Amino acid sequence: MTSSAAPLTTTEGIQTWLRARVSHYVNIPVEQIRIDVRLTDYGMDSLAALTFSGEIEDEYGIEVPATMAWDHPTIVAISVLLRRRIDDAATAS
Repeated sequence: MTSSAAPLTTTEGIQTWLRARVSHYVNIPVEQIRIDVRLTDYGMDSLAALTFSGEIEDEYGIEVPATMAWDHPTIVAISVLLRRRIDDAATAS
């Protein structure tokens, strides 16, 4: 899903990956998913948001709160959280 120009650990790469996954969950073409729109505005419900959190944990090997999509309601906000958690995990290693 990512290109060599945007690895999964760059902010751009994280946002690209998140856009693709949100697109999957809400069944809207990825081109129509904006990074500054609330996930609930696309119709993401609580079950999808919980599954999305689990998928993020699996992909990045970090823990995120089950309430992540509500506490960080846009792709921009989630990418900031993930970037911080990834950096913290790298520092702790």
